[in-house]
Amino acid sequence: MVPTDTIIPYDRNAKIHGEEQVNYLRESLRTFGFVRPLLVDESFGLLAGHGMLAAAKAEGMTNVPCVVVSGLSEAQRRAYIHADNKLAELASWDMCLLEGEIGDLCAMGIDMESLGFELSEKEVQPLDLEETPAKSRQGQEIHCPKCGFEFEV
Repeated sequence: MVPTDTIIPYDRNAKIHGEEQVNYLRESLRTFGFVRPLLVDESFGLLAGHGMLAAAKAEGMTNVPCVVVSGLSEAQRRAYIHADNKLAELASWDMCLLEGEIGDLCAMGIDMESLGFELSEKEVQPLDLEETPAKSRQGQEIHCPKCGFEFEV
């Protein structure tokens, strides 16, 4: 655990954490707790978790869990900060599975909208796993037999 005022955000972090996103992160903290520690270097320079740090401070937290990453050169440290943000953006969603999961979680009482998902009526239907199509492949157009959703991956 590290005091929040000890952690030094990277002043050239190009990722913007707006008020709406920070509010979603705050809701995540309230719902799940602080389940993923921040990454800091040996001098407590923040490598990953700028949005979570902002959310933790907004929630009044004075100490947060951190993992110290050591042995990175200055270039590696700076590159990792941006790689951590960008690499997550390169993933895609299996929309059929996601819609089913959202439906199941909503049926269990989870407020997915408070966690950043914008939902339509059809997205909140529980999933019948026996009807779930195989995972989609890159470059194919997919038509979900369960929900009718069409998309290209």
